[in-house]
Amino acid sequence: KYDAKKIIFVGAMDYYANVDAVVYFYQNIFPIIKKQIPEIKFYIVGNRPVKEIRKLGKDPNVVVTGFVEDTRPYLANASVCVVPLRMARGVQNKILEAMACRIPVVTTSKGNEGINAKRGKEIIVNDDPEEFAESVIKLNLKEEYRDDIAGNGRQFVEKNFSWQKSMDDLESIVTRESNKE
Repeated sequence: KYDAKKIIFVGAMDYYANVDAVVYFYQNIFPIIKKQIPEIKFYIVGNRPVKEIRKLGKDPNVVVTGFVEDTRPYLANASVCVVPLRMARGVQNKILEAMACRIPVVTTSKGNEGINAKRGKEIIVNDDPEEFAESVIKLNLKEEYRDDIAGNGRQFVEKNFSWQKSMDDLESIVTRESNKE
């Protein structure tokens, strides 16, 4: 069972876009959340945290794990996965992983670009720091809402990003190309 007082970011913590996202979140969004939920914990889970990230661990509300063998137990304990990317390209596997684990995701437009999940149904997308914080707070305080977003996110990943879907797409391409000959 998840802990309604734990939020998480998962990603390589020496990758510039992830470092930027976490520092941005910590400075601009996390203080708003802490005002509403003072006991909230922000878990930064990822390999090779740079000095800038390690320093955040001095805050008693922040846990910087460094390398972990398996992110799934950390995701399973979190109420919300935050992915406040300000620069991104392609599909963000960290988002798909959280959604597949039935963890609701709050991200930015950049984070959802390669995924295209339905905003407000399968994923929460906010570019404004205040709105982003309010979404995280709402998911933490309203269990039914949290469960709806988490369940819809899981179904979205199963439907659009499963191995079976990928194999079906590949088979379709091969069949189409074979018929051209």
